[in-house]
Amino acid sequence: MERFFRNKTLFTVIIVLIFLVMTGLIGALSFFARDLFPFAAPVGASSSSSQAESPREEGGSAVQGPQFAAPSSKEESDEPSQEESDSEDESAGEGSSSEEEESSSSNGESFDPALGEEEEKDENKEENIHYNVPDEMRAVYLTPGVDYPTSGGAQAIEEGIAKALESAKALTMNAVVALPYGDGKAIYQTGEMQPATNEIDILQTIVDKAREQDMYVYAVYEASTIDQGGNAVRQESVDTGVIDFAAENAAKFADKYQLDGILVDSYYNETLPDSYAGYIKSGAGIGYREYMRSYSEALFTAVSGAIRESAKGTQVGIVVDGVWENAAAEPEGTQTAAQFTALSGGNADTKKFVTEKLADFVALRPGGYTDSGTEPFQEVAQWWSKVAQSGGLPLYVIYPEDKVCTDAPGFSSPDEIAQQVIYAQECEAYEGGIFNSLSRLIENPQTSTDLLIKLFKHEVNVDHVLTELAVTKPDQMDFSTFEPVMVFRGASDPNFEVSVNGEVLDTDENGYFTTTQDLEPGLNTFTFEHKGKSQVFKITRNVQIIKEVSPTGSVALEGGMKLQITALAYEDAAVSASLGGASIPMSKDTSIDDSTDEDSSYVKFVGEYTVPAATGEKQNLGMLKISGQWQGISDSKEGASISINPVVAAGDGDLIVVTAEAAKTFPPDKLGNETDPAYFPLPKGTKDYTVGEMITYKNGDDTYKYYKLQSGVRVYADDINKTSGELSTGNVIESMKITSDKRYTYVTLDTQQPVPYTVSYSSSGIKFDFKYTSSTPKSQKVSDNPVIRSADWSEGTLSLGFTQSGSFLGYHSYYKGDKLVLRLTNPPTSISNVRIAIDPGHGGKDKGTAGYYPDVSEAEINAVIAEKTAEALADKGAEVKLIKTDPYLTLNQRLEAARAYDANIYISIHSNSSVNTSATGSEVYYFYPFGQTLASISSKQVSNALDTDNRGAKQARYWVTTDSRFASVLIECGFLSNKSEYKKLTKSSYQDKVAEAIADSVASYVKTISTGISGGNDDPIDEDEEEDESSGSGDGSVSGVSLSKSSVKLKIGETYRLEAQVKPSDAEDTRVEWESDDEDVVTVSSSGKLKAVSEGSATVTVTTRDGDYTKKCKVEVVSDDEDDDNDEEIEDIEITESRVTLEEGDTYQIEVEITPSSLEDDAELEYESDDEEVATVSSSGKVRARGEGTAVITVSTTDGSDLSDRIKITVE
Repeated sequence: MERFFRNKTLFTVIIVLIFLVMTGLIGALSFFARDLFPFAAPVGASSSSSQAESPREEGGSAVQGPQFAAPSSKEESDEPSQEESDSEDESAGEGSSSEEEESSSSNGESFDPALGEEEEKDENKEENIHYNVPDEMRAVYLTPGVDYPTSGGAQAIEEGIAKALESAKALTMNAVVALPYGDGKAIYQTGEMQPATNEIDILQTIVDKAREQDMYVYAVYEASTIDQGGNAVRQESVDTGVIDFAAENAAKFADKYQLDGILVDSYYNETLPDSYAGYIKSGAGIGYREYMRSYSEALFTAVSGAIRESAKGTQVGIVVDGVWENAAAEPEGTQTAAQFTALSGGNADTKKFVTEKLADFVALRPGGYTDSGTEPFQEVAQWWSKVAQSGGLPLYVIYPEDKVCTDAPGFSSPDEIAQQVIYAQECEAYEGGIFNSLSRLIENPQTSTDLLIKLFKHEVNVDHVLTELAVTKPDQMDFSTFEPVMVFRGASDPNFEVSVNGEVLDTDENGYFTTTQDLEPGLNTFTFEHKGKSQVFKITRNVQIIKEVSPTGSVALEGGMKLQITALAYEDAAVSASLGGASIPMSKDTSIDDSTDEDSSYVKFVGEYTVPAATGEKQNLGMLKISGQWQGISDSKEGASISINPVVAAGDGDLIVVTAEAAKTFPPDKLGNETDPAYFPLPKGTKDYTVGEMITYKNGDDTYKYYKLQSGVRVYADDINKTSGELSTGNVIESMKITSDKRYTYVTLDTQQPVPYTVSYSSSGIKFDFKYTSSTPKSQKVSDNPVIRSADWSEGTLSLGFTQSGSFLGYHSYYKGDKLVLRLTNPPTSISNVRIAIDPGHGGKDKGTAGYYPDVSEAEINAVIAEKTAEALADKGAEVKLIKTDPYLTLNQRLEAARAYDANIYISIHSNSSVNTSATGSEVYYFYPFGQTLASISSKQVSNALDTDNRGAKQARYWVTTDSRFASVLIECGFLSNKSEYKKLTKSSYQDKVAEAIADSVASYVKTISTGISGGNDDPIDEDEEEDESSGSGDGSVSGVSLSKSSVKLKIGETYRLEAQVKPSDAEDTRVEWESDDEDVVTVSSSGKLKAVSEGSATVTVTTRDGDYTKKCKVEVVSDDEDDDNDEEIEDIEITESRVTLEEGDTYQIEVEITPSSLEDDAELEYESDDEEVATVSSSGKVRARGEGTAVITVSTTDGSDLSDRIKITVE
C-alpha cells in the first residue's frame, strides 16, 4: 500500500474551512462544529514559553514554532444533488482562493476554539526552539527486514542495525530515516501499535547507535496507519477516529524518541465509493471538495501539532508527492501531465500546508525522472523549491534509489540519480537528499553509487554526468559506403564505460572516445552501449577499389597537351591508366585542395599523358580506363572519351575580351581544373585570340570549359566573350608613370591596346611579359618607394625590382580607360597601416569537421577563434574585417567580401582532422609564393605559443588563398580528431592563446616585410571610373583646418569619428593625415576614427597634406564601469563598405557603425535607394539586387541629428 502511495503526485487548489456567518448562531454552530469535527483543535496549537534543548548542539538552528487556526466550516449554496454524488463541486473549487483569505482569520487574527480568544492573547508569545539540522542532508532510509532483521533475538537485531549504520556512514551518509513498519509490525513501542518484537525497542536502538556514529536520526510517521488486528494498516480514507488515533500515537512517538525530525506521510483522504454518502451524512455544510480536503488537512494538522507539542526539538517534515496539480487543471501548478495529483487524487492541498508552515521542512518524493514526458524531475523540483521558499522552509528530495539500473521507466541509466542530485542542487531551497534504499546503494549497480560518492566529494565534473552517449562521427546510423574502415568519434560520461559490440573503449578524462573499425563487405552492425542506453549503427560496405576518376564524359584537347588523370583509390592499391593502347602509370598525390577529405581512407592517384600532335583531322583516342588491384581484387572504371582537335592555322582564332574582373589562368599544356601558383589573372578588358576549339573537362558532377589563348594561357570559357575588331602585333606602350599613396604603389601604363601578359614572381621582383608589344617606354629608377626600387624594360617585359627581398604582399591590375594600372600593395610601416580580412572557416549550414561533442563543431570553434583574432589584431591597431559566415557564404563570396574591404592580408581560420587520431599540431597553407613568409611565421608562432607540433608552412590549392591581391593563408589551429587537442580548442582560454598567437604572427610578419619607407602623397588611382571624392576640387591653396571636437571622452572599447574640415572647401588638396601621440591609449584611423584602447589621455592631431596646418583633439579614455557625465548623442554614422558589387537576385546586409559605439543598439536609422529598379533596401538595411545598373543607398538618423552616409551598389 505504501508503495502505491509513493507513486502519487499532488494537485493545487487552496482549501479553506469557513466559519458559518450567522452572528446570532455562532455559539451553537461552534458547538456543532466541534461535535462533528472533534479534531478541529489541533494538539499543541498554543505557544509555550519554555525552551526545548537539542540532543546535540552542533548544526542546530533556531526557528519559531508556528501557530495554526482550526479548520472551519461555512455554509455554501453549491451542494451537489444525489445524481452528482460522484463529481466534485465545481463552484466550490472556483471559489477556493477567496475562501482561503476568509478562513485564515477574522479581523486578521487566528482563532483557536480549543483555547479561546482570551487565552490565546495571554499566551501569544513567540518562543525560540533549537533544531538539530545538518548543513546538507545526506540521508538514507533504513528498511526493516531488509537493511536489518526484525526478529531472531535482540543481539541479532542490534548487530544488524549497527552494520547498516556503518554501511550508511561509509557511503558518506550523515543521517538515517527509519521506516516505521516491517511486515505489518511497528519498529517503535508506544503501546498503540503491535511491535515487531518485545525483546528490544528497535527504533530506540537505531537512535542510540546512530548518535554514537554522530549521525542525525529521522523517522517516517504514517499518519493514516492504524492498528487493525495487530497489524499496521493504512487507511485510504480519513475519519475522526483515524485523526484521534494519529494525533495520540504521534504525541507518544515524538515524546518517547526525541528524534531530530519526523517525516509525516500518508495523510491523504482519497475518494472512495462511499465518500459522498459520508459527506451527506455530515450535513453537507461545506462543499464536497472542501469536505474531503478538510479531513486531510485536519489529519496533518493534528499530527504536526502533536509532534510539536510533545517534542519541541523535533522538526516536522511533510512528505509531498511530486505533482500538487497539473497546470492544465490549475494554472499555479506544474507543467506536467501526471495521472495522480495530491490535490485531485489525494484531496490534500500540500501547497497550502507548506506555505502556511504546517511543517518545518519539505521532503519531496518525485514520481518522474529527468527525461520524463509527463513528470520531468527538473520541473517538479524547481516548482517545489519555490513553494518551500515562499514558506521559508528547506527542501529535501527523496531519491528513488531502489529503481536504479532497473526496468523502471527512466532508470536504466546508472547516473539517473546523480543527474537528479545535480538538477536538485540548482534549486534555491534545496538543502540535501534522502535515498530510499540502503541495500541498493550498497549493491552499487554499474558503479552508480561510486558516482554519487564522487559527486558528494566534488571529485566529478557535473557536466560529464549530464552527458549522454553522443556519436558525432559518422553523422548517419544506417548508410552504405565504399570505405574499408570507419572512424567513430564521440563523447560520453567518463564515469562509466563505453563499449562497441561488447568491447570497452578507451576514453579520456572528458569522456571523449574514438575507434577505427574495419568494415567487412556487406552489412556491418556496431552497437554502442553506455549508461544503460545503446545506439546501433548499420553500415553496408560496398567494395570499390577505385571510387572516382577524372576526367569523365567527352574531352577534346589540343595536340601535344598533357592530359592529367586522377583517381581516388584505396591507399595501398596499385593504380594505373590506359588510353589508346598506351599504359599510364599513376602515383599517390600529396597535394591538398578544397576537395581533400582528410577523414577518408581513399587517396588521390595522379598520372599524366601527353597526347599526340594535332593533324588536319580530329583524332579519337578512345576511352580512358583506370585500373586498380588491392589484396588480390581487381577493379576498373572508365574515364572520358578522349579526342584531339584538328590543327588550326595561326591567326584563325577568334578575338576575345576578358569580361570577368580577374580571369583565372591555367597552364595551356595541361588539362585539369587545378590552379597553378605560376599563373596570375588577366584583368577585365584584356583582349587576345583563342587557339583551337573549346576544351571540355568533366570531373564527377562538375563540367569545366576552357579556351587556350594565343598568349600562352588557358582560361574559363565563361570569363571571356568574342568581340569584333583586331589586335595588332605591334602594340605600343607609350608611357609609364609610377606613383604611390599610403597603401599602394601604382604603375600606370599608357598602352595603345589592352594586350594580354603573363606574370612571373621571385622574392626579388615581379615581371610582366606583354604580348603583341613592339615598343615600350624607358626604364626608371625608383627612389623612396616602399615596394619597388626599379622598373626596367627589356623588349616587351617589365621587371619591377623589390625594395626589399620578400617584401611583396600582392598586386591587382585593372584598366582605367586606355591605361593599365598595376597596383602593388605597399609593405606597411606598422600594423596600424594594415587591413586584414578574417574568415571563419565553414559556418552556417556547413559545420565542418565533427568534434567529439555534438554541440561543438569545427565551424563553431573557428568562429570563436576568428572573432578573438579580430579583436586581438584590432587591439594592436590593425584595421580588421571579420567576415560573417552565418548564413553560409561560398568561397567566392568570402573573397569578394575581402576585396570590397580592400584588404591587404587574408586569414582563414580552420581546425584540422585526420584518420590518424594521434596527429597533433598546427599547420598553415598558402598558394602564391609571396604568401609563404606569412605562413611560415604564423605556423611557427602559433605552435610555439600553444606548445604543440609545428607542422610547417605548406603550399596547397585552397580557393581562398588563390587571390593575387592578398597575402593569404589558411591556418589549421589544431586537430579535432585528437581528443586532447579537441578539448583544448573548445576552451576559451586556449582559444585566446590561438588568437593572440595569430595576431602576434601578423605583427611579426609586418615587421619582417617592412622596408621602413612610407608611401607617397599621390592621389590614389581608383579602379572605379568615378573620381575619388576625398580630393578637393578647388583651385586655391589651403588656409587652415578645423576639427569637429576639441576634446572627447570615451570608455574603453568605444569608437568615435572626428571630422576634419580643410579651409577653404574648394582648396586644391583637401586631404589630411591623422596621428595619435599614445596608441596604447587611443588609436586613430586614416579617416579619423578613434578607438579607445586603455585608460589614460592622448592627443590626436590632424595635419593637412601640405603639412602647414594642424589641429589637436584631447582624448580621455575611462574604464567601462565609469558613469557618463551627460546623456550621449549620436555623433557619427558610417557604413562599413563604400561600394558593393552584387549579382541580380543577391541580397546584402548593410552594416553601419555608430559613434559612440555604446549607442549602436539604440540608434534608429532609415534607408533609401535612389533607384529601386536596380536595388531596393528594407527598413533594416537589407539590400536586394533587382536589375543591372548602379544605385546609391543612403542611411540617415531619425533623431534630428541629420547624420547620413552612402553606399554604392553595382548590380551586374
